[in-house]
Amino acid sequence: MTFSVLKYLKGVQRQMELLEPRRRLAFALWCSEPLLDSALDFLTDRLGEKEVQRIRDVLDSLWRHVETGVELDRECVARLRESLQQADWDDSEVSDAEQISEHAAMQAIEAIIRVCEVAETGDPVAAAGACERVINHIDYELGMKGMRDPLSDPRMQRELAVQTEMVESLRQAKRLQRASRSLK
Repeated sequence: MTFSVLKYLKGVQRQMELLEPRRRLAFALWCSEPLLDSALDFLTDRLGEKEVQRIRDVLDSLWRHVETGVELDRECVARLRESLQQADWDDSEVSDAEQISEHAAMQAIEAIIRVCEVAETGDPVAAAGACERVINHIDYELGMKGMRDPLSDPRMQRELAVQTEMVESLRQAKRLQRASRSLK
């Protein structure tokens, strides 16, 4: 039986449906932050330091909500989502060397938009969409390096395993905490 990314993502979505909204949000945040970290220099250059700090501040407040249940500032989340949906830069100014960074930035923005959607609605599809962005970026990066079968790459295999472990951990955890991890 061959592995199917679509089946995997459907499975993640089903798992998200079984989790309460704060746990879905934790998963989406957990997936999005490494993408943001990998694209930080590119995003700072294109969007500005102030906008990147605002993104970080909102993500930190969402983590506080996950960990403590403190009330969400839904208006702040909605403003960030709207701002990110309009984020843009001139692709013609992106050098060949910056293509992977640009892709990471686009995937990070998409993942954070999904985080905002989960925060606003608890949507399990949006939560699964955040992990899809991580997979898309690894696939893109490996493809740029000439990898024909990204699913056989140890980095992709590790990512899929870690995502599966995170879902299981969220199902069983009595207390939610900000989990650190790296895509590397």
